[in-house]
Amino acid sequence: MLTAASIASLTLAAPPAQASSSTAHSRITGWVIEDKYWTYDGCVSAGHQGVERGDWSRFQCRPGTLKWVLWVLRP
Repeated sequence: MLTAASIASLTLAAPPAQASSSTAHSRITGWVIEDKYWTYDGCVSAGHQGVERGDWSRFQCRPGTLKWVLWVLRP
């Protein structure tokens, strides 16, 4: 379970720029926005499902303007 302290200790880094168009098919690595959810529970559920599938290694649900934003760390 993420706590306010653990969320505050994480930094969100922009993914590195792609070197050329030949790498367009590679997945973006680093912290990226995956989706937005109306409820915190929906966001957390989707985050856990992605970890279980191996789509990302960690996730955060951060409050947005109207919805909860699911940030994921792709390996």
